[in-house]
Amino acid sequence: MSQHEATTEYLSIADAARRMPGRVAVTTVWRWTAEGYRGVRLRTTRVGWRIWTTPAWVDEFLTAIEQVNDPAAPRTAPPRTMPAKPRTSVRKRLQIRK
Repeated sequence: MSQHEATTEYLSIADAARRMPGRVAVTTVWRWTAEGYRGVRLRTTRVGWRIWTTPAWVDEFLTAIEQVNDPAAPRTAPPRTMPAKPRTSVRKRLQIRK
């Protein structure tokens, strides 16, 4: 084991939620590890059944989402909008007669 691995502090997901600025729910941090936030995922490692992160990874994640949320930063793709579709009645779609 290297000296770096021996000195790394690991945080549980609940501890990571407590270290976040503001009031962040534990379920929100779980979602950030699984799905990410606007394409940025919180790094984790699994040891047995437990999932851990580090203070450095939390800082990386917070820095990355600050950049994503920066309005001055160029966007890579425009936000997706739903095309306006004319609404058809259920009767017409299913071809039901009166």
